[in-house]
Amino acid sequence: MRYLSRNTYAILILAGLLLIFYFEISRESILITGLGIILSLLGLEVGSDFFVEQSISAGTKFNLSGRVVGSVILSVGASIDELFLSLTAAFEKLGEISIGNIQGSNLFTFVVFLLLAPLALKNSHSKFRIETVLLVAVYLILSVFAYTQIASAYVGIALLSIFAIYIFAVRSGKVPKPSAEIAVFSFSWIYLFFGIFLLFLSSYELVRVVDSLAAYLNLSLFTSGFIFAGVTGSVPEIFIFASAMRKKRGEISTGVIFGSTLYKVCLVLGLSMLITTIALKPAILTYYAMIALLAISVPVIMLSRNRDSPALS
Repeated sequence: MRYLSRNTYAILILAGLLLIFYFEISRESILITGLGIILSLLGLEVGSDFFVEQSISAGTKFNLSGRVVGSVILSVGASIDELFLSLTAAFEKLGEISIGNIQGSNLFTFVVFLLLAPLALKNSHSKFRIETVLLVAVYLILSVFAYTQIASAYVGIALLSIFAIYIFAVRSGKVPKPSAEIAVFSFSWIYLFFGIFLLFLSSYELVRVVDSLAAYLNLSLFTSGFIFAGVTGSVPEIFIFASAMRKKRGEISTGVIFGSTLYKVCLVLGLSMLITTIALKPAILTYYAMIALLAISVPVIMLSRNRDSPALS
């Protein structure tokens, strides 16, 4: 139970994170590292609430469906830390960290989604067929290209093209009129950007700390990217997914998972492959694992979603 208002609580967390950054530069300490992890998780929780509420309000303000809010706005915002991490690794010619980060995050996020799908989807009418088909196609393409000598840039262009198709399909599809009950939060640009900033800062600190642990344990680039950067990088999506689910926004919470998965494997990986050569073969088992999880998601979504109104694709 919190004894402070959420705004005060959020400001204290932000101040704590900035102090942690300062102390990390000047000295190394296991206590500082531990505090950094705790403050990052608290920042992700509060930042997610701000971001979800303001995104829902923006959806109402600009007449966007819950699916578009989740699949486009929230999913991109939730994965912005992974974009920075993957592109930085690509510029440093450490492409295996990029793909390890993306695949670790996607797998972990999707497993959590499948475990909580019955709760999340009871307020959703969509089948998310477009996302499922495109994701299966992407992972089949990566599985084939992993055994060829095709230039990374060509694969990157293909992935970016698929992402463009997805954005067009979502924006031009059926858009149900937003429910009047969705307008329960007042829209504020200040709160929206504050939520984004707190999410970014918390994600950056969490990934930075865990990446340091990977270096200390002397793990390979792909393994450290997959286990540490990937798993911790998925935390923002999971917090945002959980926040939307608590607010009974099934369309939005599920859209976050599918949208962020496509965003990372198409846009983030596509841009990274335009920057540097990335070996696809080390991650081959993760492609098969994602195809299996997507296959499982089809009956799970069909059985769990709300059938009281016509289904959207």
